Amino acid sequence: MVNIIAAIIILIIVLIIIGILVVPFHISLELFRQNKINQGYLRIRWWKIKIIDRELIQPEKEKKEKKPKRKFDFKKLLDVLLDMLPKVIPDFMESLPYFVDIMESFLRSISIERIAFNLIFGLGEVADTAIVGGFFYSVIAIINVIPNTYFSVEPDLRNERLEGSLNIKVKLRLLRIVATSLKVLTKRPVRSLLWELRKLRGVFV
Repeated sequence: MVNIIAAIIILIIVLIIIGILVVPFHISLELFRQNKINQGYLRIRWWKIKIIDRELIQPEKEKKEKKPKRKFDFKKLLDVLLDMLPKVIPDFMESLPYFVDIMESFLRSISIERIAFNLIFGLGEVADTAIVGGFFYSVIAIINVIPNTYFSVEPDLRNERLEGSLNIKVKLRLLRIVATSLKVLTKRPVRSLLWELRKLRGVFV
């Protein structure tokens, strides 16, 4: 009986891990600026489950009690770097192609659902606003050729103004990224590089 329960638990854990790797995460970022007020939202969902649903608001400047600053040991950092560099630089150069593989896997794992950007601006001078607006129009015409991308600009010829909104929605699958990262970690120069970089922890702690 105990073995059956343990097997069921392991099976559930395996299925959850497979689901996390295969089922995409839906990431949504919305930023707004209106009447000199900045606001935004960050939402991350997985299989209709909300992982993050956070409102981003520009915090007002508050007076805080000054905390004693921790003295930074620059000499210790310099000594560590001088000791590390002869080992880190060769490992980094050898590891660079593997890091490129991770970046390529990341880019292939992202699917853009929507990127929308709207800018309302005014420079206070009609001529200056018109010139800058013309430049933006030419750039936007090129950008909007990209699928699922919608950029727009609205010049305000009367007022000095800067407002707008940004909406980004993407899907991210982790399977390719995790598989590539695990493969990269098997490479000696990468492991050696990460081991050497661990020495920096003692400087900042």
